[in-house]
Amino acid sequence: MNWGYREVEIHAIRPLSATESSLLGNHSILNVLTILQEELAFFGFALEDDPEALAASLAICRFYLDSLSDPVASLVAAMGGERYAEAIGSEVDRVANRHELVARTATQARSLANLRSLLEILVVRTREIATRAHHKARWAEFDVQELTANFSQVLSAIETNSRNRFKIVNRSDCQGPKDYLVELLVLPRSGTAIAAPPVMVDVMRDLIANARKYTAPGGRIRATLSESSSRLNLTVEDTGRGIPEADLRRVPEFGERGSNVRDIRTMGGGFGMTKAFMVSRDYHGRFWIGSQQGNGTKVRIEIPFP
Repeated sequence: MNWGYREVEIHAIRPLSATESSLLGNHSILNVLTILQEELAFFGFALEDDPEALAASLAICRFYLDSLSDPVASLVAAMGGERYAEAIGSEVDRVANRHELVARTATQARSLANLRSLLEILVVRTREIATRAHHKARWAEFDVQELTANFSQVLSAIETNSRNRFKIVNRSDCQGPKDYLVELLVLPRSGTAIAAPPVMVDVMRDLIANARKYTAPGGRIRATLSESSSRLNLTVEDTGRGIPEADLRRVPEFGERGSNVRDIRTMGGGFGMTKAFMVSRDYHGRFWIGSQQGNGTKVRIEIPFP
């Protein structure tokens, strides 16, 4: 996937406010909570014709979302993330159990499965946030198979949440005209583990989700995390809409998107690219965007080993 476009290196963006910095640090939680909130409303409507049937769970989501703009409140919420997920799961089960399993439609069953998957992901994300708060500059070793499975779980959740609008496959010979081909490559220099700052896992997930969002079904996405002798390299490229050349230096700014994608509804906060740039800067690395409108986008990050 190389169209000969010119890469632009981004050296700086405008300083972030305290609120923006907090939202950026909690980006992965924000995305999960936003989707979870929508799914809870959908499930309540599907079961009882009432989007507020799971009122207590929706209140937890709103409370948690409101906390994300404050660094202290969001960390306290992350520490209680497993309790919140358990409380939501309990209410979901209570409401679901009011209806006989045999009476549930396929739509209701899929929504219930999606909720359980989202709650599992929420627990993982809150643990990640809580752990990183105490080891901000830490690098870690990630088993390649486990890391690939982590990304595959995220892709499965994205597919499930689409309600059968598309499928995500990992082999070109399995790709149908409305399927996404997503290739995940984790390439250590040697052995079966790769070293990275834990937040880079967030960045890779966010960039993959962005690429999927702005690529039509039938398109292709490739994400590569690799080690060289002196640095960690991350590249995410797609065959999507691309970014107008005039927007390339603007899209890493907080909350900005390309001028050609304003018609696309998004569930996230709109700052995955900002987070990717900030992580590259915080770890003394470099950040590039290459794109050709109508043909796709490539984001590339290099971070030197400590």
